[in-house]
Amino acid sequence: MPALASFDINYVFAPRTRKYGCPRCGDCETAGRRFTHATGSPPIPYDAANEDLLMDWKRALTQNHATLEPDSAEPLLRPLDLPDSPKEIANQIERWAEQQPRWSVESRHDSDSAVELHLTRSTRVMRFVDDVRLRIAWEGNSSRIVAESRSRIGKGDLGQNARNLKELTGPLRRDQ
Repeated sequence: MPALASFDINYVFAPRTRKYGCPRCGDCETAGRRFTHATGSPPIPYDAANEDLLMDWKRALTQNHATLEPDSAEPLLRPLDLPDSPKEIANQIERWAEQQPRWSVESRHDSDSAVELHLTRSTRVMRFVDDVRLRIAWEGNSSRIVAESRSRIGKGDLGQNARNLKELTGPLRRDQ
């Protein structure tokens, strides 16, 4: 059995157009999206779900922020449109944050058509602090919530910032 240290991490995060050695034997190269083994063992089947999982880990290890974007592949990470006014929504978010054990409201800035909130959330074990910034503004007949969560330290967040945004917008989505 090969040692874990001999696994080629570049294979995992590499674009599929490049050729890398097989993680099983280290010698053969890719033939399309399958490995052909010189030893005669069957090729490793390509699995799109596993590739997506590996790309999620790549993101989790290399990015320390998440935003609500209209073109997000995940529906829970898209901006939220609500019929209430920005001030009512901001008040609702502040009340929710006060009830949560690791959330706190740092600042609030009101203008005529928008409200900007700065919240923080600390992680359970290591107490890392993430900054969550929201902008709630009128767009047509509804208020649109755009948010970003960013870690203060570290290179990767292991998906915590995306979970922060889902946790924050979850109660608002249920009220729709």
